[in-house]
Amino acid sequence: MKLLFLILAHERPQQVAQLCEALVAAAEDAVALVHYDARAPEADFAALREAVAGHRCIRLVERRVACRWGAFGLVEAPLNALAQAEAEGLDPDYAILLSGACLPCRPVAQLERYLAEHDGREFIEIEDESWIGDGWRSERWRYRFWFDHKTQHPMEWAFLQIQRALGLSEPEFLHLGLILGPDGKKLSKRYGSAAVSEYRAAGYLPGALASYLALLGWSHPESREEFESLDELVREWNPSRLGASPATFDPERLLALNAALIRRLPPDELRRLIEPFLKTPLPEGREEVAVAALQQEMRTPSEAQGLLEGLVGEVEPREFAGELPESSVEVFERAAEELARLRPEDLERAREFVAAMRGWAKERGIKTREVLHPLRLALTGQNRGPELAYPVAALGAQESRERIDRAREARLRV
Repeated sequence: MKLLFLILAHERPQQVAQLCEALVAAAEDAVALVHYDARAPEADFAALREAVAGHRCIRLVERRVACRWGAFGLVEAPLNALAQAEAEGLDPDYAILLSGACLPCRPVAQLERYLAEHDGREFIEIEDESWIGDGWRSERWRYRFWFDHKTQHPMEWAFLQIQRALGLSEPEFLHLGLILGPDGKKLSKRYGSAAVSEYRAAGYLPGALASYLALLGWSHPESREEFESLDELVREWNPSRLGASPATFDPERLLALNAALIRRLPPDELRRLIEPFLKTPLPEGREEVAVAALQQEMRTPSEAQGLLEGLVGEVEPREFAGELPESSVEVFERAAEELARLRPEDLERAREFVAAMRGWAKERGIKTREVLHPLRLALTGQNRGPELAYPVAALGAQESRERIDRAREARLRV
């Protein structure tokens, strides 16, 4: 459990330094980050800097602001501290906001145990009005306040009335449950992080990533997962269906969604997407059928090269000849005859070839798998892949027959 103690102080630099030392010494893994009020005497800030110099777990916020009571500086100071923590790569599990006048009344180890037991829970409440004794209540988070409450109260009041008259208000905020990884741990920059650029480089479709992120913690009333466009997703999304329970980021589910959207792409668009990922060209004159074959199996365009090699790459029959049943010799002989007769050079004729082989298998009383699986191995060297007609059409009649003849010869030598 890594903690960040974010301390706002304005006086007594020695006491602040002692507080920081006590907190980080008692914690298993913690950093104290102190914002010292910019209105404080410079000599006090220099004394604090000297007191904590050389302590790697105690740091000072460089962008100091004036922290007047009721002014925006009390918000700006923690924001500056968090920005510095992020820039320094601290990435804590929890950030705890303290005053420089605070002292721990219970052991820090007890705090660590409590946070570990409730790992992932957020302890920030923005709409609890019960603690407000008088004055503005819900207005505190509904409107903007640019003027100091004490020194510029008339301007503050007038500006509030203008916002009310114009019907302006702050955006409404919604709570989205935690996002967990497949192992049940919460995702963070330190664990399970991935930049959008990484998904782009792998060829994930923007629509797939946007749809999947929208589905984390939210469900469509008709259980839809695929959307035609971001505009449609915006129209369909309704905050009333947000769940309170944590959502699990499942990379396999994202891949499945991406694959589903890829299968709906027009061939020309898919070809444009995969070409940057190809190291070898598509088979000349058969580009369209090759793209259609890849589309059946592809989950991301980055897989295109591997799938293309599995479709039309070189095959060494000796590697699988021992797996072929005895009947495969007869199957290969019949396949060579049908290829010579039908000359399949496109997908339609290739499907006629496969249908002819199925019909022949039925007449001979041979199981369909004992016909189609040896043919797939002979053509691609793979145990699985797209519909068998695709590699036949992508290779063409001549190359298909040559591969089948080589597989037959290899089986005869076993």
